[in-house]
Amino acid sequence: MIQQIIAITGSICSGKDSLKDYLIKKHKYKAVKLGNILRGEAKERGIKVNRDNLYELSKKLNKYDPCFLVKKAVAEAEKREWEKILIVDIRKEAEIKCLRRRFKRQLKFIQIDASQQVRFKRIKARRRRGDPKTLADFKKLDAKEFKRFGLKKLFQYADFVIINNDGYESLYTETDLIMKRINK
Repeated sequence: MIQQIIAITGSICSGKDSLKDYLIKKHKYKAVKLGNILRGEAKERGIKVNRDNLYELSKKLNKYDPCFLVKKAVAEAEKREWEKILIVDIRKEAEIKCLRRRFKRQLKFIQIDASQQVRFKRIKARRRRGDPKTLADFKKLDAKEFKRFGLKKLFQYADFVIINNDGYESLYTETDLIMKRINK
């Protein structure tokens, strides 16, 4: 039975996966990534996996049920009988609202972010196909994502915000402080 959920959102290359990995290792959470669920849905439908196609699929699923991805994530966690779960890649206001309606006090929502310059360095370092190569292209992609997903509005729902400009030790320290507040 799910006892605690931490939902994670953030802009591109803000450190969502680093936060997830640390919460798994240090705080014994299990994780479900909405992006992985969405990619799985795309593959089942024979849709080529890229940012634009995933966005279009996400829009279609959202019209069908705004809670589609988070319902699948919760169902997976319940099937596996996880007690403490992370839902990573919250991208829409409707997703966090769905989780809040169902889990109320069990849910905490963390936004992680970093400056554009730091995030651009990270995106260059990860060398993923299709990632922007110039800062100007990264800024365009960032603006597009903010608009597409309504991230500015979504971020207002965050219970906690981590600014992740200074590396792992700073991220871990800030995360531990948040976890103390969550678990008191």
